[in-house]
Amino acid sequence: MTLIAPPKGTLRFRSRWHEDHYIHLEHDALEVGPIEPGWRSANWTLYPVRDAPFIYICSQWRDDHFLNVQPGSLVCGPIDPLWHSAQWYLERIKGSRYYRFRNRQFDRFYLNCETDSLEAGPIEEGWRSAQWELV
Repeated sequence: MTLIAPPKGTLRFRSRWHEDHYIHLEHDALEVGPIEPGWRSANWTLYPVRDAPFIYICSQWRDDHFLNVQPGSLVCGPIDPLWHSAQWYLERIKGSRYYRFRNRQFDRFYLNCETDSLEAGPIEEGWRSAQWELV
């Protein structure tokens, strides 16, 4: 895996494991599942952390909400920009169009949907449930 600069603009995160599943906030909670074409709740922006190889993952629907693991599990809400729990490595899966998101504070925590719900936690190397296409 290689660390890369974050893509700019509006992104959606589609699961490699369940290709009709996207990360969204449509029901006021962080979810992964099928979406409707017009759902702004599935739109995200990646912001670089100043002077560091990390990103923030910000909801475009609720623009003060960021993915973080401050309470020890994955949530989406307001953050303090200094929280390492709200900073992520963006890792490209070599030879593919997929990425993994690894948390800065909890270095073994990756975004994944292995249990069919969105979570951040340890993964196995080949888990497609922790691989995301940025569309």
